[in-house]
Amino acid sequence: MVKKIIYLIVALFCWQSLESQIVLDKYSEFKYKPILIVGMGFPFSSSSDEFVNLYKNEIGGNDVLLSSAPNLSINYKTWMTEDLRMGISANFANSSFFDSFWEVGANITRNLTQDLKINSFPVLVLAEFMPYDKQFRSYIGGGLGANLSNIVWKEIVSSTYSKDKRITGDRYSAWSVSPQMRIYSGIELGFDEYPNSKFLGSIVFEFDYNYSFRYIDIFKGIKKHLENYSSKLDDKIIFYPASFVFTVALSFNLQPSNKE
Repeated sequence: MVKKIIYLIVALFCWQSLESQIVLDKYSEFKYKPILIVGMGFPFSSSSDEFVNLYKNEIGGNDVLLSSAPNLSINYKTWMTEDLRMGISANFANSSFFDSFWEVGANITRNLTQDLKINSFPVLVLAEFMPYDKQFRSYIGGGLGANLSNIVWKEIVSSTYSKDKRITGDRYSAWSVSPQMRIYSGIELGFDEYPNSKFLGSIVFEFDYNYSFRYIDIFKGIKKHLENYSSKLDDKIIFYPASFVFTVALSFNLQPSNKE
């Protein structure tokens, strides 16, 4: 009886070892097949209510809408399990606004032109889950990282008063680093029945929501040129934090394999 129990334990141990090896082999097969995704993102919404309200009320400008050019994205991803991928994302985004308005007083008339440019370079670590992984892969994910930003705000002044202290110049010009997060979902439409088998893998469509915790003293330069201003301009504000982006991309298998 004891021998039978020992034989049974040995048999179960061997079977479990074999099963574990099969799982490990399959895990390794997924883990060591990294992909590169290169795409173009199209921002369609970006807002900063706090900045816009202060700009209108304290400086006298118009409603300003941020204009965003298509941005470039590069993502490196690799499988950790069959359902989980990890990766790194690097992006370049360029946004701007332009505003021009007049100020008319008893002894002075000014034309003020505001030109603001924002260059952003967010880099994030990604984790994503794939509920469906065949020729067409769907996925959802999130990312955390840092956003390196260069913001330049230039004011051009044309005044009828020769001694006007409101003169042309940079009102803000600085680099900043701020935490950034992203949540997203997408689908990879494989060009082949087996998307891992060729170098060119899929066309990718992705929808992203990005939020940058970018607190800056954006009004520090223009305060010196204002006769009167609210104490609210002394505080740092969160500057254009949120954006929605639709991305179209191509994925490339860095280690294509014919094994299915």
